[in-house]
Amino acid sequence: MTNPEEIPWGKAGADYVVESTGVLTDKDKAATHLKKPVDGPSSKDWRGVRAALFNIISSITGAAKIVAKVLPALNGKLTGMPFRVAIVDVSPKLPSSDRSSIFYAKAGIALSKNFAKLVSCYEWDYR
Repeated sequence: MTNPEEIPWGKAGADYVVESTGVLTDKDKAATHLKKPVDGPSSKDWRGVRAALFNIISSITGAAKIVAKVLPALNGKLTGMPFRVAIVDVSPKLPSSDRSSIFYAKAGIALSKNFAKLVSCYEWDYR
């Protein structure tokens, strides 16, 4: 295999060269950048460790199951899609609110006559 540094890329008209085949390096050298995060993944919440300063990370919740227990008419008709937001205040209204959750009507959408997406914020780590 030719050494890529010796190929006259400029004469070929190349402004940028990206080697992404893995052929020019060995497995150990190619994997040196792969490291586990400080908090290793949980088998139950494997996405929870992907939090970085301001990312929104999908997560897991039991909130939909609890709502169905409290309101049995919703059993089988409700699901939940939680997202972790790695900032101090998910909602600036939340810390000063005595409510357990804040519903955002403008963030929801009616997808059909019988199906709607609703958005509500709650701080599960709020103390």
